[in-house]
Amino acid sequence: MALNIPGVTSGEATAIINAVVAFLSITTSASIVVLIIFYMPQTHTALTWSSLARTLHASLWPLFLQTDSSATTATSLVMSTLTYLTLATTLLVPITSVIFPLGLHQGPLIKGRPREVPTRYVLDTSPLTLSKTPDRSTFQYGRACGDFGPALPCPGNENPNSTAYAPSVINTFTSTPHGPFTMQFRRFLNSPSYQPNSSFCLWGTAQSIFLREGAFVVDGLIVDTSTEHPGIGFWNQTLPDVIHGGTWSEDVLWLEPMTACVNTNITLDYVLSASASGGPHVSSSFNFTDRGGFYGLIDNDPPLAKGGQDLDLYEHAYRGAVWSNAYAMFALNATRESSFDGKIYTVRKNDTSLPILFSDYKIGKASDIPLVYFNETAQMEAVLRCQTVSSQDIANITNVHIACGAFLGPPLRTDGGDAKVLDEGSRWRQQIHVCASTTRASIQTVTFSSNDTSNLDHLLVTRQPTEQSVLWAVEKTNMTISQVEVLWGRVDNRFEGDPSLSTLRRGSLFLPAAYSLDDTIGGAWYPVGTNPAAAHANAWTGVYTFDPSRDRDLFDYTGTSNSAIQAKLRWFMVDNPDLGSSHIRNAIWTDIMTNNVIGTRTTPTVLVTPNELSVAYKLEYAIPGIILCLIWLTVFLMSLFLLSTRMLRFHYIKSVLNHTSIGRIVVGTSSLRTHDQSYPVNDSETIPLRHTSFKTSEQNPDASIVDLHGDSSYRHQRHERNHGADRTDDTLVTLLLNRRGTNKSAEHLMSNSE
Repeated sequence: MALNIPGVTSGEATAIINAVVAFLSITTSASIVVLIIFYMPQTHTALTWSSLARTLHASLWPLFLQTDSSATTATSLVMSTLTYLTLATTLLVPITSVIFPLGLHQGPLIKGRPREVPTRYVLDTSPLTLSKTPDRSTFQYGRACGDFGPALPCPGNENPNSTAYAPSVINTFTSTPHGPFTMQFRRFLNSPSYQPNSSFCLWGTAQSIFLREGAFVVDGLIVDTSTEHPGIGFWNQTLPDVIHGGTWSEDVLWLEPMTACVNTNITLDYVLSASASGGPHVSSSFNFTDRGGFYGLIDNDPPLAKGGQDLDLYEHAYRGAVWSNAYAMFALNATRESSFDGKIYTVRKNDTSLPILFSDYKIGKASDIPLVYFNETAQMEAVLRCQTVSSQDIANITNVHIACGAFLGPPLRTDGGDAKVLDEGSRWRQQIHVCASTTRASIQTVTFSSNDTSNLDHLLVTRQPTEQSVLWAVEKTNMTISQVEVLWGRVDNRFEGDPSLSTLRRGSLFLPAAYSLDDTIGGAWYPVGTNPAAAHANAWTGVYTFDPSRDRDLFDYTGTSNSAIQAKLRWFMVDNPDLGSSHIRNAIWTDIMTNNVIGTRTTPTVLVTPNELSVAYKLEYAIPGIILCLIWLTVFLMSLFLLSTRMLRFHYIKSVLNHTSIGRIVVGTSSLRTHDQSYPVNDSETIPLRHTSFKTSEQNPDASIVDLHGDSSYRHQRHERNHGADRTDDTLVTLLLNRRGTNKSAEHLMSNSE
């Protein structure tokens, strides 16, 4: 059972408790004194009176009633100072006990010592998890080789009808945790009648992450949507089991989309009109405007200085832009000589003599368009010129997958109006870019930190792109890209030089080309393939051939009905339109991959630096405590010095305590004596005290019983005290003890009196 009190910190609670305890302690002792005095018999032994005096005078009653024991006068400055210091300390202790805890509050979590900790799977509750095929154990890795002709035996297999991976292939690509068998499709379909031992991807978008920024974790993946180094990392969310979280790092297989875009220096300009439905609509004609794309066009095919694993994407994009402009110039009957900066080429929507290969639905939206948008036959040639690899080339490590296409940038208003306002008659412009994209694999060290490892909401992800030099491998085959989806991944060092593999030791690997067939049966974009390691190619197909009117299973990246998407697209293009176009391509690829693949790799234990609780303190609340500590330190060190140098002995302390007890004073066995002016007293050996004069019974000096009512001497002393208080309060009383604790002074005084 627990009591919950809202709105109170631990420091405040401690202060309240201390205040209550101090109040209870003081009032309890005062109440007990009241009961003692009421029920106290009037006759006791001298020792009992000493004990009772200690209890009575230790309470607050002497101070409250201003009795003799509460007096603070003394014969010397030292005694006065020590007396007042005792009183101040008595008051300071409860004050400190109440104020000091108020400065306490929960401090930040601090790093503990690194240790190996077991991990556990943490469920992601996002729609991405809800959309995936739940039973992951039913996923089947398999492939069929051969295009539209007879089936061919896949690498490692001799049976052309076998769709299972050969054991040797599995052994190779599971030698490290960074290979194709740690990837799966998020949603998949098993079709034994069509292709046994294989799972087909059900492409779609369950939850777009296009608008999210930074690095974060979703079901089966680490996702980075930054413009500098976007991509996905394959990681099944297994977190260390630590109470307050911690920090740890893991190496993950990372896929990074890479895109280079070139401005064609051709713009699409148009005027916005109102449609019959009242919505914005592009007017019946639009203009292609030469900004240098025609009159500045070179007259030769740009060469590619680099290729294979050393490719330069900009060279591919530039070559694609040259071929795109050349075919557009030819279709518009333009020449380098006749064109100039700002030359307008008007195209009417329904002009059958100049058919355009993209619908006016894409005008006014940031969307992909064919590389050659006036000639369908030339489209394939221009794409091949840009990609340099066709489906009939051999599938190997040097034939890297490159996707090419043209892109209409976000609409920019040119009449000075607000781009967020769609006014009838407003003028707009869209730049045309040609982009080339590929995918690069690397091993990245990802650092995770969390204050609560029981869920993914508090998990922070940081990634510093590094280039760990590892051994990469791609299957070596004699089949074409359309016949086989080759496997790739990081392999163990023992496979270096394996004749069935093409290996490369470096920090990254450009992924090999894969064939993606755009199957439009049923009106949906449905890339055919059963290899998750080739999903990157299918995603690029979705990036460069997306049509919202047909590809309803994918997210609408044009922002047709989503103003936030439109704003994000414009934001990409603000500083640098060329880089903005490439960032948009990469962001779309990342979104498609996030929604359609997951990682299955788990780590049983990780080296984690756990978080530990700490306590912080506000120093202004420590002032009473500091004063108390200074007083304590001063008196403690002085006392320690006196005792350690034997200037003061414990025996003497005991004698002083005994001879100042009320019992000894009453029965006359104390060394306290009224000061005799004829007796020379050494102040270094005796202690003079101001004392109210009491006369002990000379008739019975050894008496151990004192009767408050029956002793006439007591009544006489009480009468003297009541009628001569001013006189007796100033009476000097001497404690006849020397520093060595003997009673020689008292003996001498008594002998003189005799």
